[in-house]
Amino acid sequence: MRKYLVIVYVIFVSQISLAQDYLITKNGEKIIVNSVKAKYNKVITSQPFFKGKIEYQIDEIDYYYNTYEGSFYYFIPIGEGKNTYELYKRELEGKIKYYRKVDYNSIYSPNGNINTSTEHVYLEKNGDFKKVLYRGGIPRKKKEKIANLKEFVADDKIAFNEVNSDYFQFNSDYIKSIVNSYNLRAHSFNSALAQDSTNVIFYRVKRRQYKAPLFFKIGGNEYDLVRYDSIQLNIPNGQEIKVCIKNSNDQICRLILPSNYVYNYYELSLDKFGEGSIVRMGRENAAFHLNKIKHKVSKR
Repeated sequence: MRKYLVIVYVIFVSQISLAQDYLITKNGEKIIVNSVKAKYNKVITSQPFFKGKIEYQIDEIDYYYNTYEGSFYYFIPIGEGKNTYELYKRELEGKIKYYRKVDYNSIYSPNGNINTSTEHVYLEKNGDFKKVLYRGGIPRKKKEKIANLKEFVADDKIAFNEVNSDYFQFNSDYIKSIVNSYNLRAHSFNSALAQDSTNVIFYRVKRRQYKAPLFFKIGGNEYDLVRYDSIQLNIPNGQEIKVCIKNSNDQICRLILPSNYVYNYYELSLDKFGEGSIVRMGRENAAFHLNKIKHKVSKR
C-alpha cells in the first residue's frame, strides 16, 4: 500500500511539473506557480501545496514563463512614477525589446454583452521603457506614442525614415516589423558574452508546407528540415542569436534568446508561397508534433 501511494505521489508531482507555469528569479530559482499577478511593486502568486498567496518583490523576479504558450512575460513599469507594474508578453529580443498585452472586456447591453479589447505595446531600450501603442477604446495621445517610437529608432536611419513615411501604419504588427528589422541590423554576436549553452529543438510540420527542404542558418552554421522533421542543437545563451530561413521570401530572420530554465522549442515554417515563419512554441504543442517526428541530433 505504501509503495502504491509513493508511485501515485510521484506521478502526481510529475504531472504538476509538466502542467504548471514558472516564475524565474534573478538568482536562478525556478518556482512552480498556478497564477501570477502584479500589485504595485510586488508579485502575488498562488503555488501548488501552499495555502494562501505568496509574495515577492518585483526586483527579485526575472520573468514569468507560460508553459502552454512557450512565452516569456515580464513586469513592465507603467505610470508616471514607474512604481506600478503590469505583466507583458515579450515578443521580440534584441537591442529594442518589444512587449505586448491585450485586455479583454465585456460591456453589458440589453441586446447582449459586447466584447471589446484594448491593446498595449511597450518598448525597452537600455533599461528605459516607453509606450508606443494603445488601440481600442478612447484614443490616447497617438502623437506622443509615435514620438516615443521615433526616439527609440532614431539611431537607425532606415527605421526612422519608415516611421516618418506616408506608408507607416499605427498598429502592432507594423511596429513589430520595424523593431525586428532594427534589431537584426543592430545585432552582432559576441561569443565571449555567452554565459553557457542550452538545448534548443527546431522542428517543421507537414501540413500546408512547401515540399522541398527548408534551409535555415543559425550563428555560422546551416541546417535543413524536410516536412515532419526536427533537429536538436546546443545553442549559446546569455545573449541573442540570429536565426534565418534562407529559402523563404526575403530570408526571414529573428533573434532568439534560449533559456537554461525552461524548454526551448521553435517551429519553422515554409509554405508553398515561400512565406516563412519562426515561432517559439509551448511544450504541449511542440510535443504533439515531436511525437510524430524522428529526431535528428546535431552538435555545433
